[in-house]
Amino acid sequence: MQQRPTGVDGTTVEFETDVMDLLVRALRDAGRAGSPVVGSEHLLAALVMGDDDAGTALAPGMRRAGSIGGLVTGRGTEGWASTDDGERGDGERGGGDASGRRDADSLGDPVTGRDTQDPASQNGGRDAGGTAPDRRGDEDGGPVTGEATVSDDGNGHDKDGTRRRADGHRDADGPGSLVSDRDGQDTGGTLRDAGGGFGGGVGAGRGPEDDGRPLSQEPEEVRLAWREARWRLALDAKDGGRAPDGMSGAFRGCLRRALDAARAEGTVAVRCRHVARALLDLPGSRAREALVLCRTDTAAATAALDALDARAAAGEPVESRGVTLLRRAGTLGRSGTFLTRALTSWTSGSGVYGSPVVFAVSVEATRQAVRCGRPAAEPVDLLLGALALERSLAVAGRALPEALADVNSGAALLRRHGVRQDSLTRAAAASPTGPGTDRVAFSAAAERVRSVALLRAAERGSPTVGTVHLLAAALEEDTGEIARLLAAEGVDADALRAAATGHGPENPGRQG
Repeated sequence: MQQRPTGVDGTTVEFETDVMDLLVRALRDAGRAGSPVVGSEHLLAALVMGDDDAGTALAPGMRRAGSIGGLVTGRGTEGWASTDDGERGDGERGGGDASGRRDADSLGDPVTGRDTQDPASQNGGRDAGGTAPDRRGDEDGGPVTGEATVSDDGNGHDKDGTRRRADGHRDADGPGSLVSDRDGQDTGGTLRDAGGGFGGGVGAGRGPEDDGRPLSQEPEEVRLAWREARWRLALDAKDGGRAPDGMSGAFRGCLRRALDAARAEGTVAVRCRHVARALLDLPGSRAREALVLCRTDTAAATAALDALDARAAAGEPVESRGVTLLRRAGTLGRSGTFLTRALTSWTSGSGVYGSPVVFAVSVEATRQAVRCGRPAAEPVDLLLGALALERSLAVAGRALPEALADVNSGAALLRRHGVRQDSLTRAAAASPTGPGTDRVAFSAAAERVRSVALLRAAERGSPTVGTVHLLAAALEEDTGEIARLLAAEGVDADALRAAATGHGPENPGRQG
């Protein structure tokens, strides 16, 4: 039986590929509906219309799933009793100005609520004359009265509309087929809001973000996932429209609850079942409203999610794109056809990367750059990529063959010298960043690290290029940024460099 992926000490807790694909679908649906923010209703519709068992738990059968999806699509941005935002416990708008707009952080993902004094907000989003406000903004780019305005994080489309895939894979496609055709029966447990309603007004007290944390205390994992989801949507050439600029309070609260649930469970992998339970339990949200209107049997849904939790340890593991690449290349054993393995292995083992493992690390490094808000992957992202690939292999229940283990022990070396994936990621994300873009390439410095790694592997007579060569090259070519981040971790960069090049002690530990 496969064990639940708990990870080593310092491993990041992340939203896994199934959740990221779900977020991309929700963003796509919200963008097509013309919504300025992605809300909990879009997340719910994407979940139940997908092919994950967690969606089936909430809406068993095509009829119930279609009912929820149709309701969300039909209502669009208006006609909801819930604002999907709510107030914070202190009655303030989390740093908002007098217009009701929340201050934008570097992500551009603040959420705005409608002002009860605004006639537009009291009339279903229409002004006193019954006219819907213009959601494109006024001519000087300022907010329009009654509009949920947000700021762009720059991770959307290029001005010329050009998109480029950095990892060679197609990201989340549209909704898949339903996994069940069983129609759920209402057994008297129809969902009701514990508060007697949806909390659907500015003065309704605590709303969907009911843990009381202000935006400044938002979990870093939510911010990183938001950047990645917008990037993945922008990479999908099928979508010409712009992604919503922000998250509603309920959407953010749902991700926060799912993250907390995974941590409480003792796993580093946030899965769709955690998101489904958060949607079911989230008060004052449009997702909750949709579940009520569609007569969801909350007792049956809870029981189905409990069953999914019980089967989690034995369930099908989730693969990151890096792990999928290694599997398709045959690095993790025979998988797929001979032609598929040969083509993937040849592509990933070309002179640019040196080996499928370095290719997979490069894929992860690009993702790390996006999550940290950098316009290009830097040498530190290669270190983060090596740590991320190690984590992904553990989550997937996979391991590199013994013959490749030693040359790819870069992540283990980092950990033995005191580097923690979670804190290094936070430190790297806190570094000054440029404007984001969907065209994330490798910087000249990162390209040089890969070239030096190829050279060092050849000089040592290594049959393949591995993460130890990447680590040694990154430290050798460091201009000070990596040393600064390692010093903040209490790590002796010189000792780590010596160990990576094979001339130092194996386990010197941390400084101090």
